[in-house]
Amino acid sequence: MISATEIFCLNELGGRTNNEDFVSPRKGTASLSDKLFIVCDGVGGEKKGEVASQIACLSIQEYIKKQAPLNGREKGVIQNAVYHANEKLAAYVQTDADAKRMSTTLALVLLGEASVTAAWCGDTRIHHVRNGDILWKSKDHSLVSELVSQGELTEEEARRHPQRNIITRSLNALNYNNVVDYHEIKNFVTGDYLLLCTDGLLEQINDGLIGEILTNKNEKDKAKSFLSFCEGATRDNFSMYLIRGQVTEPSKRRRPVPFIVLTIVVCLVLLWLAFFFFRKS
Repeated sequence: MISATEIFCLNELGGRTNNEDFVSPRKGTASLSDKLFIVCDGVGGEKKGEVASQIACLSIQEYIKKQAPLNGREKGVIQNAVYHANEKLAAYVQTDADAKRMSTTLALVLLGEASVTAAWCGDTRIHHVRNGDILWKSKDHSLVSELVSQGELTEEEARRHPQRNIITRSLNALNYNNVVDYHEIKNFVTGDYLLLCTDGLLEQINDGLIGEILTNKNEKDKAKSFLSFCEGATRDNFSMYLIRGQVTEPSKRRRPVPFIVLTIVVCLVLLWLAFFFFRKS
């Protein structure tokens, strides 16, 4: 069973006047018993981005929690939760015409019995980190990510590119261009980290710095470390969930003795006692 041992969260305004990021559980409310963590970023430049991120985040959380226990159905349940979120977004548009073009990114991790299910859409990213090394990270659905894949940009050039904020997928009220990608982390071990973060956090923090922060034993509050690099330096909102996990074997209960066996044993004891007293008399 995979569970959290440490949880760190940021959901910051950054250089904006309006926070279009939303996280679930809400900042300051997560507990070590939580299995589902979501980070959304309302698409900048579109109306009601903060509404889209909140609706998507909360409706997906609500849907998945109602389906527990998942018992191997994680991917299907997450996909249905995304459909549920689209329906909620579409319903909101019916009440507010200005929200027609609202949309949001999505990054989600679900801690399971033996693996972690990751799902994402847009450029809100997920990292799997061990001993400071990034073993896996999600591939952004963005213009610059495609240019990196084609060899036209390096990752460092993509971080500074003037079109870095153009995404190619999002969850939206019009129910198009919302394909979610999935990855199952089967090699998660005790001490590994999962980092979900919006692109605002990555304005100031690259892969190498992530590794340095997570291996720095002098700073226990990892949220404070990330905040120190971004506060006052990041133009966008910046949010994250950082989860350190552990893998434990499920407790094995002692199997109760079947009732019929117990009955037989009791009967034999009674017969022996009856025989014993009969001989004495």
